[in-house]
Amino acid sequence: MQLYSKDKSYKLIICLKLLLIAACLFSCKVPVIKPKTDWEKMRLSGKVKQLTELKYSERYTTSKKQDSNSKLELTEKEITKFNPDGNIEEIQKIYYDLPDSLSYLNQNKTVFTYDKERLLIKFYNTTDSVRQKRFEYDKRGNLIKAQWFLNSTP
Repeated sequence: MQLYSKDKSYKLIICLKLLLIAACLFSCKVPVIKPKTDWEKMRLSGKVKQLTELKYSERYTTSKKQDSNSKLELTEKEITKFNPDGNIEEIQKIYYDLPDSLSYLNQNKTVFTYDKERLLIKFYNTTDSVRQKRFEYDKRGNLIKAQWFLNSTP
């Protein structure tokens, strides 16, 4: 009789251990590391939709600094647009050429694309030729591959 009760309790302990191990295995999911949003990286508060940065250059009316009057002129404008998740969706840079004019010399636009986990999967620059960079991540959200493509369509 004593053998029977020891055998029964031993089986019960083994079954409980196996049940505990199975519960641990099924409850463990691969955690996806959520990257910081661009709002957080740039220390922006609120749900910013667009950020405009203006850059000015000081120009002198004569060649001698001390004899001339200086004037600030707009040389570059950078417009950054954010998606609702707080990541950069598009950056547009406009370079101005003519003094006291809003006509621009050059324009450059970069577009960013994210997956459903808010990880950057590609961005491309729309200049004379399209340059594109694509990213691949593992199940945990770690970057495993980054590739440049030239003259490819977005």
